[in-house]
Amino acid sequence: MVQILPPLLTPASNIMSPKPHDIICVRGGLSNNHVGNDEFRAIVLKSKRLYAKCPKYHKKTIARAIVLDVQNRIPQGRFIERKSEGKWVEVSMVRAIEKTSQALRENMMDEPNRVQSAEEIEKENKKIEATLRSF
Repeated sequence: MVQILPPLLTPASNIMSPKPHDIICVRGGLSNNHVGNDEFRAIVLKSKRLYAKCPKYHKKTIARAIVLDVQNRIPQGRFIERKSEGKWVEVSMVRAIEKTSQALRENMMDEPNRVQSAEEIEKENKKIEATLRSF
């Protein structure tokens, strides 16, 4: 069973350097090559199809669930960005959800469109509903 830890009320500040379990919220090579971001992209990849298929009003729930998954890991993952003087700070929950939503939307056009039968659509809708109930 996964232990649910309460999210931090105040984001951490003055983080000296990213840890392997952190998600770096900047563009470029640093975030592309960071182990925490690699793991984050793997988590996002597993949820992309669900995100693409679900109604708009459920999309934020999926992104928030991914953020909470990262934050509830042991050791706890943080969404961080670089500020002045080379120091890092933890971003807000809103910013972390935005980052996750953006990652879920990236390359959505890569998945080929295909016609589904009514049975396939109904089966997929039931899967989506069951998954959303688990959040």
